[in-house]
Amino acid sequence: MVPPEDGNGGRATLRDVAARAGVSVITASRALSGKRRVRRDLVERVRSAAAVVGYQPNHAARSLRTSRTMDLGLVFTSLDTPAALDLIDGLGAGAHEGGYNLLVTSSRGDPERHRDALRHMLQRRVDGLLISRPQGIGEELAEFERQGTPVLALIAKGEGADHLPLVNVDLVPAFNDAFRCLLRYGHRAIALLTEGYGLGPPRPRELRDGALMRVEHLEGNASPADIAVALRAQREADPPATALICDQRFMPAVIEVLRSWELEFPRHISLASYLDSRWLDELMTPPLAAVHIDVAELGVAAARMMTDWLGGQPPPDLTRLPIARWIERPSVGPAPTH
Repeated sequence: MVPPEDGNGGRATLRDVAARAGVSVITASRALSGKRRVRRDLVERVRSAAAVVGYQPNHAARSLRTSRTMDLGLVFTSLDTPAALDLIDGLGAGAHEGGYNLLVTSSRGDPERHRDALRHMLQRRVDGLLISRPQGIGEELAEFERQGTPVLALIAKGEGADHLPLVNVDLVPAFNDAFRCLLRYGHRAIALLTEGYGLGPPRPRELRDGALMRVEHLEGNASPADIAVALRAQREADPPATALICDQRFMPAVIEVLRSWELEFPRHISLASYLDSRWLDELMTPPLAAVHIDVAELGVAAARMMTDWLGGQPPPDLTRLPIARWIERPSVGPAPTH
């Protein structure tokens, strides 16, 4: 069968398969690779779609590009949230679409281990490197640049990585919707608990009529005791916070502290997460409202940008993806009157 023309040199892509099968690129990738469990009917539908459009994995490109390893490297500082796994899933699907493998490692918050991981990727001669929230690694990044390896920053970038192109998320519309919702419920003091580096909330335009937004910045490895101190400060402020929007990584400890103080949500305080996960938010009692971010789609987009870069199309300095939305659930409600 002759592959259809698709704007990719006549070669059908994984995106074409997904569109034909009526599934996401991630699902198509999983179904064809067999590395993740997918419903049998979806596997059959994807394989049928691949046959119809004439899709073939890009093995020929591997043999033609002998100077390349066809590997992309991904370095995380930590993999301690469900969102990190969703991001890896999306990156893997985008890499697979372009005929690449994805090599993943995490430094588990240790700066020296982080540098070791980068040196390992350099030795593996990965064709491209993606780094989640790089900072303080200018010397290691220079080695990749000397080797001619493109490096793409994900979510945020810090000291020593200012020059890297960045893929991030446009959070402003979703957070503005969240603040509108909380103001409608009568909240006038809204606290944000954030790591302060990466997918942090923007300064909203929606606060009005004397309403306040107060931000508590915590380290990513903050302990439950640290979180309790931050929450107490917000509850004892004047006026006390009656609504809390919290980074997903802190949410288990936040819920534990609030319950130890016998505070119910939304009766005593409204509670919402951002960078949410289905396991945490939908299955909680009550279900948690959330600024939802489709981090899997962030991963797919970033991997495509990297493979396009390797194909001669460098990315812009900054890409903000419109993949965040506010989801109201029963954990938010009217501000308490006392």
